[in-house]
Amino acid sequence: MVATAATSTSFRDRVFEILAHVPDPEIPAVSVVDLGIVRDVTDEAVTITPTYTGCPATLAIEADIRTALEPNLCRCGTHMRILKSVQRARELMKSASATPVSAG
Repeated sequence: MVATAATSTSFRDRVFEILAHVPDPEIPAVSVVDLGIVRDVTDEAVTITPTYTGCPATLAIEADIRTALEPNLCRCGTHMRILKSVQRARELMKSASATPVSAG
């Protein structure tokens, strides 16, 4: 099946709709979407950015997103690519906050 722009938009909207019900672990009255933690959704990835570098809730947010998406996505391969992208982003954020920058 070839994904059309309408299919992609529908998928993106559905994922945002699901994630709009995922509360922030530190401020449960606000969702991760409302806080801007979920930056983008594509057919291959969910891009998240914590509210600040080194945020201790990042792992909890990732787990909550996985839990929310788990029953809603098929196993055609897209789901696993999304999870891998979230994990890759987490590792990049960890290494960026832990890597010292030299002055020259």
